[in-house]
Parts: sequence; C-alpha cells; structure tokens
Amino acid sequence: MDTNPDVYNPHVGSKIFDMQMMLEMHTKGPTNGVVMVMDMKGGVFMHLTKLNLGELKKFLVYIQV
Repeated sequence: MDTNPDVYNPHVGSKIFDMQMMLEMHTKGPTNGVVMVMDMKGGVFMHLTKLNLGELKKFLVYIQV
C-alpha cells in the first residue's frame, strides 16, 4: 500500500468503505453494531489536509443513519 500523502484520495476511501459495508450487510444481514478498527501505520498529518470537512461531515452522518 502506498502511504504517500500526495496520492491519497479520501473520497475513494470512503466509497470503498461504503461498498465493503454494503457487501457485509447483504451477505450476513444487519448487525447490532459495527466496531471499526483502523491501522494508522504510515499515516501522517498531510493525510488530514486532504480531507474536505464538508464531505467528512456528510459521510459521518451517512454512516450513523
């Protein structure tokens, strides 16, 4: 995995996360809760500068519904 912040695209990451969660829900059905564990190895402050706060807020509201 490339950890270079110059090629990081958070929009693509959120789409991949959504697809994985939808696949999980279609194959195993709904669950009482989901615990997300993220490996932050290779993550640096420059990754955070790529985030659009408006899009991040919309995504967090979406996954709470």
